[in-house]
Amino acid sequence: MARRRHLLIALLGFFGQSCGGGEASPGSPVSPTPTTLASVAVTGWLQPLAIGDRVQLTATAIYSDGTTRTVNAEATWESSNTSVATVNSGVVTGVSEGAAAIIARFGGKDGNQGVTVEPLSTPTPPAPTPTPPPRPSPPPAPNPGLACGVERWFVKTLADPDAGSVNVSAAIPISIAQLNALPAHCDGGPDRRAYAEEFRVYEVAGRVTYIAHEDDRDYHMALEDTDGSGSTVVTELADTLCAGAVMSPHLATLRSVEGMFSTVLNGRTPSSLVGSVVRVRGVGFYDFNHGQRGRSTNCIELHPIVSISR
Repeated sequence: MARRRHLLIALLGFFGQSCGGGEASPGSPVSPTPTTLASVAVTGWLQPLAIGDRVQLTATAIYSDGTTRTVNAEATWESSNTSVATVNSGVVTGVSEGAAAIIARFGGKDGNQGVTVEPLSTPTPPAPTPTPPPRPSPPPAPNPGLACGVERWFVKTLADPDAGSVNVSAAIPISIAQLNALPAHCDGGPDRRAYAEEFRVYEVAGRVTYIAHEDDRDYHMALEDTDGSGSTVVTELADTLCAGAVMSPHLATLRSVEGMFSTVLNGRTPSSLVGSVVRVRGVGFYDFNHGQRGRSTNCIELHPIVSISR
């Protein structure tokens, strides 16, 4: 009888282990990899605003699995220069002439879009009609801008007769070493867009080794390749108050870059960029060899810059 009782207890213990607390079977579902926020993009601005104009921008969250969603209401919006443009829930209002970056922050990420504001054109009141009618007044002369530089100045500032042929929206990705390997023209060239490279926009990433605000009001920024090759190139940010840039067919782009540069600085001094890695798009330009700091071996520069970001 005792032997049967021990056997019954052993069987009950076996069935208890079989029915509870065991490991998951091989067919158990596996928890999916969590989706994370990859970046935020700001879009919707196409052309300069006039003072008082309003435009709706869109903040889009882009996730690691490739999905996207609009986060206008959830994002925190900010203007880098509220005296030029303000923003509320993505609606930008032009305040005064100039450039600003509109920033949307969401989930620890931020995106930005540069905008420019142009002054309102003042309508000319109709003149009285005396007899005989007076001669019509000549149209006002265009704003000539400040006198800033000399050598190949209109080529440097995208205001030469061929500037309209440069597609600033299409960039060629290239390393700084590859840029140095292009044909050399260290005599500076004629006062017109003369070489094939000067009709192209190149995109490089490099470490800032030197930056200075020069006498011609351009920001001179030297970059070196991050691969240790030692290759360097000069990039130049044009001042849109200067003669040339102020008359460029790409003035809106040049003003947008000023807003991007303000965003990159984020309230710091330009010299704080030394040691930082930036991504720059700029128009190819051959300068003459005058000992400029960061000069490439073939004297090519990216002049002017049409886009900049960290």
